[in-house]
Amino acid sequence: MDELFMALLRRVGRQLCELKAWIRNLRKRRQEMSDPKKLTASSGNVFADLGLANPALRVLGME
Repeated sequence: MDELFMALLRRVGRQLCELKAWIRNLRKRRQEMSDPKKLTASSGNVFADLGLANPALRVLGME
């Protein structure tokens, strides 16, 4: 009977450790989601923001 009880305690202990790890991970993800993201304002021209002022001219080799 003692062996069965000890085996049960070990299993419960492992599951408790897994639950604690899951909770830590959840708290970390929540913190990451709540942190404000730093964004820069866009110029309105996606290509210029990427450093490609006139993509059509660049493709044609005229830039």
